[in-house]
Amino acid sequence: MLESTVKQLAGADRESKLDAYMMLVRALKASNNLPDRIALQDQMGLFMQFIQRDVTTKNVTGTIDSSLANHALTLLVTFLYYPAIASTLSYDFGVFIIDYCIRCFEDNSIPKDVIRHSMQVVASQDFSPKVMTADRIGRLVAALHKLEEHMKGKSIIMSRIIIYRRLVKQSKVHMASHTDWLLDLFADMLSGMKEIRTAAVALGFEAIFTIGKEKQLSRRVMEILQLTVDDIKYIEYYVQKLLTMAGNKQESAVVPQIWSVIILLLRCPVEKWEFFSPWLEIIQKCFNSGDPHTKLEANYAWNRLVYAFYLNESSFSKTIGTVCQPFLSQLKRKVSGKFQEEFRRVVFGSICNLYYYAFKPNSTSAQVDHYWVACVRPIMQKLTTTESETKQNEKSTFSPSDNLVQATIILTGLFDSSTPRVWKEDRIAENPLVKPDELPAVDPKWIRKNADKVFAVVDPIISKSFLDMASLGSPTHKLWHTLISTVAAAASKEVKAMVRWA
Repeated sequence: MLESTVKQLAGADRESKLDAYMMLVRALKASNNLPDRIALQDQMGLFMQFIQRDVTTKNVTGTIDSSLANHALTLLVTFLYYPAIASTLSYDFGVFIIDYCIRCFEDNSIPKDVIRHSMQVVASQDFSPKVMTADRIGRLVAALHKLEEHMKGKSIIMSRIIIYRRLVKQSKVHMASHTDWLLDLFADMLSGMKEIRTAAVALGFEAIFTIGKEKQLSRRVMEILQLTVDDIKYIEYYVQKLLTMAGNKQESAVVPQIWSVIILLLRCPVEKWEFFSPWLEIIQKCFNSGDPHTKLEANYAWNRLVYAFYLNESSFSKTIGTVCQPFLSQLKRKVSGKFQEEFRRVVFGSICNLYYYAFKPNSTSAQVDHYWVACVRPIMQKLTTTESETKQNEKSTFSPSDNLVQATIILTGLFDSSTPRVWKEDRIAENPLVKPDELPAVDPKWIRKNADKVFAVVDPIISKSFLDMASLGSPTHKLWHTLISTVAAAASKEVKAMVRWA
């Protein structure tokens, strides 16, 4: 079959070429084992020539033969799907194809279906940095950014987003320098089409955790938000747009996600940002939304804000009181229906996320002091409040018994210095919720030295669940055993150090 395909593509008959492309694509897609792969690789020089020839072939009217070009590009996309075949594509061919795609995106006479197929090629390729140079990435991003000036449609925008994600992974440094794609990102996140909004948000998070630490990127984000049209700054327009969307049940759930993308792309001490107050109003509206999914997304967004604060220690320290407020408020909130259990899970997972970053490994004693008083004590006091101590008008979804158990498990996680676990700075990228057994352990020496602060939060738990101490598997017993073991371990280390000194 391969020989006959090559003969057909080498011939002059247009219909035979189309048939040959279709047959080869079908054969490749139908086989997982790539029959005749060695033979195919041996013929790749010819196939590259055929593709180069046919994507530029013109018909009798002098315009591009779109059908022939589309079939050739479809075969190329199929080749790119298989790494063993894609690796045989030459440097010169890669340069030709990327330059060809750029010209297609720039030329308003190119048919839409050829544009779509060219976009599939760029989204599928994994050419070397020698091909994907700074200049080529710059021209590619510029062409894609301007594409909507002459080519409209949902498929075009979706394909562009997919390409941007590919390039962010593939050419990190160049995508941090050539930033016109950010303009498209911000616009697409506000799209009236749900699929486009979702894809754009995914691109935003991809960029945050891939190239978000590049200072030139955050500077460009700030510049874009400061752009003015008709005496209105882009950030002011964005705030109003998100507030409007937050009031729309069909769109409200995506608002916290968009909110997070902007915050994390800024990468600056956000509490000093002049628009931080109106930005907080957006997420507050989401917390108070009547839509359950929007409430959940608001918690996820707040957890990402915790991460943003963590990246700047002075910001985290100054704003810790503000950071705790949503948790304290939600512990008093009444939620009904099947949403109750999920809501509880998310709130407790969010509290753990706060502690995950507040008590990062190698924290100083001063930092632990500050965060213990500022965010452990008030939240634990709220969790250990009994039903009789709760005001009648503060009945909530969170029962006192459940709260007590959760407080016990969370503190056990913070005290457990004997169980090894991996701490990841960018863990928030994987999951905005943290489990108690993932929490970093507070320094045992700090616990021993600050027994008064520790027992101030532990004593209410022990007092309310004292009888559970007799049960070896109970959360209360585990808490007490973990605390005593940690204090003993700290004392043991001090004794050993003194003996060696002597």
